[in-house]
Amino acid sequence: MLLEYRGILEGFDKLESCVHPVAIVHIIFIGLWCGVIAAESVMEISSYRRSVYQEHTARMHYWIDVLIEMPIVLSVAVTGSVLVWIRWPLTGWHFIKIGCACIAIAANLLCIKWVINRYKETKHATSKKALVWYTTRIFSIAIVGGFFGIISAILGFILAIRRM
Repeated sequence: MLLEYRGILEGFDKLESCVHPVAIVHIIFIGLWCGVIAAESVMEISSYRRSVYQEHTARMHYWIDVLIEMPIVLSVAVTGSVLVWIRWPLTGWHFIKIGCACIAIAANLLCIKWVINRYKETKHATSKKALVWYTTRIFSIAIVGGFFGIISAILGFILAIRRM
């Protein structure tokens, strides 16, 4: 029975020319991250337009960040680190891409911190001013993180295509 699958196993020595499985997992996590960010953006924009949704959005965004987004962001960072280790030595373009990715991840972690702080403000029923302050900061850092995330993704695809 093992001999029947010999043809499949022969290609593993040429895996270097294919997309590495870690790269596939990395891309899947990035896709999940983008989907979570898109959903959070819809929530935040709707609460920005109607202030009655601000407290509900603060609670929902908190739970999405803690239970879903934070593990995904950490998974992106881990799989990206493994890819760096696999692909070493890197070119200057790789380091620019990694720098942009690190800024995007740091911005997202800061956004998560502000989402958690905003949630605590809603639990303690403090002023609406604090909610607006955190919401404004969340929008601002999301723009920064999104910009560097897009640059990182574009460079990642260009580097992947050049490698093939």
